[in-house]
Amino acid sequence: MVVGFSVTSLSYATQTPLFSILPPVAALPTINLAPSSGAVGTVVTITGTGFLGTDTSCVVTGTGTIIGIPPATCTIAASTISAGVTFTVGDAAPGTYTITVTGSPGADVATSIFTVLPPAIVLNPTSGPPGTMVT
Repeated sequence: MVVGFSVTSLSYATQTPLFSILPPVAALPTINLAPSSGAVGTVVTITGTGFLGTDTSCVVTGTGTIIGIPPATCTIAASTISAGVTFTVGDAAPGTYTITVTGSPGADVATSIFTVLPPAIVLNPTSGPPGTMVT
C-alpha cells in the first residue's frame, strides 16, 4: 500500500504529481435473501458479508408490511451476519419490497429486494364432469 510519495528527477526538485493515489474505498456490505420471493407466510433467511469489523449487531427492516415476524436477534461476527437470521413475510400485497440490514454501531447498510407472490389457487379435484364440487 502506498501511503505517500513525491516525484523527483535529476534536473528538478520535487514536482507535483500528475496523478494522485487515493485511499482504498471500503466495499459496501451485501445481503442475500433465501428465497428471494414467496407468498405471505414464507420464512426468509438472511445472509450477509462485508459489514464493518466493529459491528456486533444489526437491525432488519423492510418497506410496508413485508416483515410480519422480525428476527429475534441479528448479530454480526467477523463482518458476517451470524447464521439463523430469518423473518416471516407479513400480510403484504404482491409486489417488490426492499429489505434493509443496518450494522451497529457502524451504521453501514445493505439492501436486497424480496418479491411477494400472489397466493396460489389450488383446485381439488382438478377436473370433473359438470356438477363436480370443487374446493
